Amino acid sequence: METRTPPTTLTGDACRRLEAIIRDDLEHATVESACVSIMEDRRIVVDEITFRLPTGRLMSVDVGDAVITLPPVGDREGRSKRFPALLLETFVERDENRPWVREGWRESDILLDYCEEWTDALREAERA
Repeated sequence: METRTPPTTLTGDACRRLEAIIRDDLEHATVESACVSIMEDRRIVVDEITFRLPTGRLMSVDVGDAVITLPPVGDREGRSKRFPALLLETFVERDENRPWVREGWRESDILLDYCEEWTDALREAERA
């Protein structure tokens, strides 16, 4: 009997569908809270902003680093490049049914926060 391991990466179309779902969630979110500062040079800085998604989940935006892997070019090896990016964070609430899960903020993860959508996208990619 052959055992197939499900893919862990998405094709371009499946990835774009998930991105559209997340974009839709953010476009329909409401601002739950915000913290701003005015700098000496008159710039306005958003220190923190929290959104409530239509599903009720709380998400925030944080500045961090994203990493992309550049493919090899000619005789040069592929390399990774870091660049500043806005990263989504998710607030995880205490759950009596899952006492091992800590309450608090963590970086958002497509497999944790959009598991059902990820599974659907993988199924659609396999059918294509």
